[in-house]
Amino acid sequence: MHKKTTMPFVAMLTGLCIFGYSIFQFAATLTLSIRHLQHHPRPQVVTSRRRAQQLTLTSADIESIYGVQTVHDLSGVARSLWCPQAKFGEPNATVSPEDGWSEIPRRVVQIGSSSVLASLEPAVKEGILSWLFFHPCYSYVFLDDDAMSTFMSEKSSRIKAAFRQLANGGERADFARYLFMFEHGGIYADTDTTALRPISTWNLRLHDSLVVGLEADFKDERDAETWVYARKRSASLHTFATSKHNEVLGRVITRVLDNIEHPELVLQAVHARAHGLPSHLETIFKTGPGPFSDVVLSDLKTTVLSLYALSGKHSQGQRFFNLQRQQALLNQTVLVAHANLGSW
Repeated sequence: MHKKTTMPFVAMLTGLCIFGYSIFQFAATLTLSIRHLQHHPRPQVVTSRRRAQQLTLTSADIESIYGVQTVHDLSGVARSLWCPQAKFGEPNATVSPEDGWSEIPRRVVQIGSSSVLASLEPAVKEGILSWLFFHPCYSYVFLDDDAMSTFMSEKSSRIKAAFRQLANGGERADFARYLFMFEHGGIYADTDTTALRPISTWNLRLHDSLVVGLEADFKDERDAETWVYARKRSASLHTFATSKHNEVLGRVITRVLDNIEHPELVLQAVHARAHGLPSHLETIFKTGPGPFSDVVLSDLKTTVLSLYALSGKHSQGQRFFNLQRQQALLNQTVLVAHANLGSW
């Protein structure tokens, strides 16, 4: 009788001891995990846009928490934070660039003299982060001076000779973006732009292969000259999207090569203008919005977005918009804001 009542008691006591030890182990493990996260915070994959928008991480936060030093480091952390397909520690785990919803590859491309974050203005870093935030599963390319030199070294002797003739960084950045985007495709964005919406919300069609936004559509040619625009109707270079080996962009490259090899044609256009610095006019006529607009806006295959879409507000406000054709102002949805910092 005594033996029978003792056994259940012993079993119960043993069970309580095991349970207590398990609780102790769990508490110890939890404490270690919390300490580990405090010293080594691990990004959480965001699976919904609503949840992602609740995050208030800035570029400075990411630099501080994850110790990133370059734009490429920043893109790796952004992918780990916001791309469901990515795995932490594998920054290249991404959707195939060619697996797009249109002919435009899933790739974001930007150009700057240095990719070191400490050398960039805070507004520029936040702009870069905006593109990474809205396109976390896209491949990301930042062409700094070294990367641009490597890229150009692989080009034909004619292109390399033309590149060496360019007078300033703005002209080199113009020419390089045409060449790189023709070869690889994707979305090009200056570093003084801020993405406000992902390109998947731009309402593009499956066959769209070159997408540009207007930067001006003046009613009067004289206003375009007074405001120092290359053309009365001008396409913006600071943001555009293109397929790989796009035929229209290829013709832009040919036009720019002709301008570089025949500078007298550009100088004639500069001398014909009464407004604007000659050096600035030479750039916009040689490599900038002049040749770009002439080609892309004359081709029916180009998808042209409104004046607001890829530029946003103008520094001169309504004074500028009052001079524009009404048709260019009908859709006032802003997809990309341009700060006009002259980031190149």
